[in-house]
Amino acid sequence: MKLRITTNLQYSWVRILQMAGYHQHQEGYVKRLSRDFYPRFHIYLQREDANELLFDLHLDQRAGVHVGVKAHANERDTEVVQNEASRVQEIFTANYN
Repeated sequence: MKLRITTNLQYSWVRILQMAGYHQHQEGYVKRLSRDFYPRFHIYLQREDANELLFDLHLDQRAGVHVGVKAHANERDTEVVQNEASRVQEIFTANYN
């Protein structure tokens, strides 16, 4: 699921993701749903320009099963992902200048 965020923010986008419960992991940020590593929300910055940030958000259900392959079971447009996208969007909106 794509999230478009206006860049007129009080804090850096990294700080706002941290406020939303995300932590840096490799090339993106993750938010665990339990003590286990999976399932977890995974968000990463796709594009940044002067006026807008474009994030990609999905839910990782489990790790990849093939060595060296990044493909894994994930959900992009389910209700649970849409709810998380709305929650993250609200946190960004609360931090606009």
